[in-house]
Amino acid sequence: MRLLDAHVLDGELLLVLHGSPAAMFSAKAGIAHLLGCGVHLVAAGMIVRRPDVMGGAPVFRGTRVPPGAVFSNLAEKSATEIVRIDYPSLSRDLVSSALRQACRLLEREAPWVDR
Repeated sequence: MRLLDAHVLDGELLLVLHGSPAAMFSAKAGIAHLLGCGVHLVAAGMIVRRPDVMGGAPVFRGTRVPPGAVFSNLAEKSATEIVRIDYPSLSRDLVSSALRQACRLLEREAPWVDR
């Protein structure tokens, strides 16, 4: 198992790990116990690039589905509900823009993989 990145967010630790699920959850439990704070896992390589898939464009691992299509759909369908129900101080356009920006960042950071 490898630690790829770590961030503290609202007093809790966000870990980006690469390894088997059992090893990652074991590490999560041990670190949470040791530090006494919440620990959250993020799987590495959820969005990847492969030279032989979609011309190297970022896709969800194991598929030919680009994240942009999914995020655009999510932004358009859910932004209104998010604003109306959960965060009325935000605008629908702001939430949609944030989702599109997050998608661009995920695509830019997508690692190249062999399989």
